[in-house]
Amino acid sequence: MYIPQLSNQKAFDSFILIDGVLHFFQFTIGSKHAINRGLVGVGEKYGFPKDMAKWHFTFVMPPNRVLKVPQAHQGPLKDSKLYSAILDVGVEIPVE
Repeated sequence: MYIPQLSNQKAFDSFILIDGVLHFFQFTIGSKHAINRGLVGVGEKYGFPKDMAKWHFTFVMPPNRVLKVPQAHQGPLKDSKLYSAILDVGVEIPVE
């Protein structure tokens, strides 16, 4: 699993490549989150799978949240997959 050295990495918090599928993880407490299109260039640089259908984005958020992620209907990320996961770490986060 790759975790960026910089704590302010904008595109993702970590990723892992398993059996040719690239799993990105983004932890968020916001109600909206976009996928950074700059990942496409980074992917070419680091040898990520060229088939974007093998790029899976998982947004990890606290309980009682609804997250809107606009999915690309065209362009290089249109075939990527979106997932969400709830993680309760026992920290109270006020609902806006």
